[in-house]
Amino acid sequence: MALFNMGMISAHSANPQKNYARALSSFRTLVTDYPQSQMVEPAKTWIQLLEEYQKMAEEKRMLIEEKRILIEEKRLLIREQKSLVQEKRKLKYATEKSRQVDVEIEKRRRKMLRK
Repeated sequence: MALFNMGMISAHSANPQKNYARALSSFRTLVTDYPQSQMVEPAKTWIQLLEEYQKMAEEKRMLIEEKRILIEEKRLLIREQKSLVQEKRKLKYATEKSRQVDVEIEKRRRKMLRK
């Protein structure tokens, strides 16, 4: 009974120092060391519940980390996109200037040919 109560106290939501790992340990000890106890079935239920909670908490941590990584990647892509847009503008300007020079060269060539 003491192990079950220790597990319950460790897992209780109102406990500011709750510790699910400690609760799991208490429930598992109860199940393995006292298999004839009337608290074994409730302890097994709590073990299953806490393991599922830990699994969900880990999945949540992983999703949060993945989201953080995706946000950072998005920031990098936005910076790269801005850089590429700026480079495109520079190239467009250079192309336009080159065309103007070509037109000017062609005008001078025609003028020279007329003479």
